[in-house]
Order: sequence, then C-alpha cells, then structure tokens
Amino acid sequence: PSDLADGIGLPFSKVIATAGKSVIDGYTAPPTPPVVQIESLSISAVELVIWCSVPIRSLDALPVYLKGALMMVCLGDRFSLNGASLNLAGKQLPAVRGSAPDVAAGLVSEYTL
Repeated sequence: PSDLADGIGLPFSKVIATAGKSVIDGYTAPPTPPVVQIESLSISAVELVIWCSVPIRSLDALPVYLKGALMMVCLGDRFSLNGASLNLAGKQLPAVRGSAPDVAAGLVSEYTL
C-alpha cells in the first residue's frame, strides 16, 4: 500500500522524515576537476629533420592492408626516414580553458586539421 495517490512524487512519510532538515545534511561536494587555462599562446615555427627506421609490423595503429601497402612501397619490412624534413608553422592561439586532455587535444588538432 502506497500513500501516493497517483504514483508520482515522494510518499508523505518521506516528506515528514525530512521536514526541518537542511538539504545539505550529509552532502559531500564532488572533487573539483583540474583545469588548464591559457590566456594567450604563441608557438614558434618548428623545423625538424628526422632519421628513423621502424619495423612495419610494429605499427599496430595501422590497418593490415595499409601495412601491406607500406611494405610494398618501402620494398621491405621496415619504414625508414633518412633526413626527412618536417616543418610546423608558427601559431598564435586564442584563449582556452578546459581539462588538460581537452586542451592538449585542441593543440594537436591545430596541426592536424
């Protein structure tokens, strides 16, 4: 037997039990998440020269068909860069505020889009 006439809301007994009590009794605030705030960010141009040799089979992020194509283009089972030039343009970024992973993802996207 319920003391609710229409099945919506709280039973009268629960309302009476909480009458006169503070709504924050027993409440614990959740931990505040860390926030990164950048008012202004200027990134200088970066010029890199890269030398590396990586076994193609170890490139787990690539689909199998792409690994196969890379092996055909490289004529072997290693992907090598011998003095490859990588130039990243300088950037002036606007103010940003958010979690560290969100801010980092935003910075990465500036160079990948």
